[in-house]
Amino acid sequence: AMAIFLIGGFVILSLVMVLWLGQWFGLDRSMIGVMANALSICGVSAAVATAPAVEAKGSQVAYAIATILGFGILTMFISPFIGHALGLTDLQYGAWVGTGILNSGQVLATALAFNPKVEPGSAVSVAEIWNIMRVISIPFAVFVVTVWYWSGKVGEEEAEKKGLATLLWEKFPLFVLGFLTMVLLTSLGAF
Repeated sequence: AMAIFLIGGFVILSLVMVLWLGQWFGLDRSMIGVMANALSICGVSAAVATAPAVEAKGSQVAYAIATILGFGILTMFISPFIGHALGLTDLQYGAWVGTGILNSGQVLATALAFNPKVEPGSAVSVAEIWNIMRVISIPFAVFVVTVWYWSGKVGEEEAEKKGLATLLWEKFPLFVLGFLTMVLLTSLGAF
């Protein structure tokens, strides 16, 4: 219950903050949408999932990915030292990096640097569970950012000809529905 609350809060607040800051700095709406999901969910996957829905250019996706991976590399080296200096337990450390580091591979590397044991309750197992819980929110965040993006384009010719629901149907990345289907089937023990 605590993980769901903390991760939900992290995702929602990060999403809102990046959308607001992006508008405040006057960035392009496509760039804001890609960065919002990349910085609130899981970096690369979220950026790629959001890009078609917000008509992002390849350079905008590359910038978002470079930002995520760059900060992830920095945190990979700093986080274990901070965790040990603060005397964090495996649970505390795993929850911290599983929520705060956005790339799944970097979460794994950072948790292993803190404690190389791979067993239930170790930093690795906690971090990966928290990371996966954040990743599961991709479809919902993509939907929110897609609605935000297209609702801001109401004055444009394409948006005037078609309703928001039609635009969402056309622009929403369908693989997200496949992702949700696979999560459901896996949860039901189909695999």
